[in-house]
Amino acid sequence: GSQGLQASAAVVSDPKWAQRREAVVGAMRHAWKGYKEAAWGQDELAPRGRHGMKWFGMGLTLIDSLDTLWLMDMKAEFHEAQQWVSSSFHPMHTGNVNLFECTIRIVGGLLSAFALSGEKIFLTKAAETADGMMPAFKTASGIPHSDVNLARGTADDPGPGGNVGISEPSSIQLEYRYLSRATKNGKYAAVADKAMDVLLSLPKRDGLADMFVSSRSGRSAGGRITLGARVDSYYEYLLKQWLQTGKSEDKFRSAWEDAVAGIKKHLVVSLWALGWTATTSIC
Repeated sequence: GSQGLQASAAVVSDPKWAQRREAVVGAMRHAWKGYKEAAWGQDELAPRGRHGMKWFGMGLTLIDSLDTLWLMDMKAEFHEAQQWVSSSFHPMHTGNVNLFECTIRIVGGLLSAFALSGEKIFLTKAAETADGMMPAFKTASGIPHSDVNLARGTADDPGPGGNVGISEPSSIQLEYRYLSRATKNGKYAAVADKAMDVLLSLPKRDGLADMFVSSRSGRSAGGRITLGARVDSYYEYLLKQWLQTGKSEDKFRSAWEDAVAGIKKHLVVSLWALGWTATTSIC
């Protein structure tokens, strides 16, 4: 409301917050300068060794930083990175990648840059990357394989029994839905939604999901119930999907509310001696 707007305006005009804002931008400029000088176009920078590091070989840091560059008004750096994407980013030349990581970092990074700047090259490259990952969705269960070889067009699951962390197939929907909307091609949303429907249908403990799901059977594969790694973004994307749909698909809100109730019941603990509230995990 109006009080929130007034409070935001006060923060913007406060010299203390202006100094903090400039300090954050300064830190970004410092980090970007180091990346450009020592690891340009590579996935990561080893700051002490001052050299690049490979994970997927797709320029992860550069692409994942595009929206930050834009929002921090580092437009010269943004357009220089855009030129790299246009001339040097070729996803179909890449070998093995993880579907989840590639989606949130590469597809998501490119789509964020497109949404902010309107530059079509980002949308083109996002669609090209997503097309390369389509073999992951060729499963009878609807749960995608975890890993894809973009160059070969093959997919598999390195984990035993085809088991994947539930956060992986449940944390691609925002990107694939937006990509379908931007390209007017429904195939991306269709495969992501199919996976989500399978996950929503699985049995839960008061709204809480098991850690693993099988891409072969589409069934829960056990593991601890936790808010930690391999599960965390499942809950995050429930709420975000409801918001992304204009609060129209209430199945996501219902699943989120059930999960919140389960978290309060099973996972929130009070460390009274320290005056802390924390979360735990259960078998």
